[in-house]
Amino acid sequence: MGGSDFLQVFSYFLANVSDIAHPWAYRLHCHSCMSPYLEDQFQFISHLYRRPLGFTEKCDHGHFDSQYVHSKNCTDACITLRMNDRVGGRRKFGFMRGCLSDIIHHNRTAVRFGELSRTTKTGANICTAIRLRDLFVSSDRYGFDPHDHVDLCACIRSDCNFAQRRGLINFLPFFGLLICSLFYLLPKRILNNQTNILKNYFNINNNNNNEDEEEEEEINKIIKLKRNILM
Repeated sequence: MGGSDFLQVFSYFLANVSDIAHPWAYRLHCHSCMSPYLEDQFQFISHLYRRPLGFTEKCDHGHFDSQYVHSKNCTDACITLRMNDRVGGRRKFGFMRGCLSDIIHHNRTAVRFGELSRTTKTGANICTAIRLRDLFVSSDRYGFDPHDHVDLCACIRSDCNFAQRRGLINFLPFFGLLICSLFYLLPKRILNNQTNILKNYFNINNNNNNEDEEEEEEINKIIKLKRNILM
């Protein structure tokens, strides 16, 4: 999906969701936060984005935790914005979560995109990479580089602008493999244990039988010896 198509998606949201009379108006809750390093830089981007309810690393994609992130009421759509920044000469990804209206002066093209009505009803996320020059109205005055872009996702379900924690994502395949291994190995282990128990049982019985036979032979020898003495 290109930048112009995504603007059409936004237009659909604005035309069909942002109306106050819409049944979802003021009922849509969206996570509101930014990456912590953006707090020091917010004075330089405050003309582009509204201040979030909090700056925390729990907003970042790999560390997201809804327990540490506040939610706010929105009337349009929930969004997740990943900024491609450079801090100290190194690439850094900054995250912003909030309402569509938190992107100040975003481009409101009066075009409906009814084809997405089926997708938006399910509350699915719609994501794309979009140039900053295409995202904002009168972007020329901001001096954006033609290659400057952000990754933007939008959805219209309460608190849908979340992210799964990386640790959980990495752990799930391992956990699944562990369960499968247990189901595969446990029956074999139980069978081996039962086999060993039976072997030990028969060995003990055999040993007892051997001991009984040896005792019986000794008794017979003693009886024979006594008979010889008496004779």
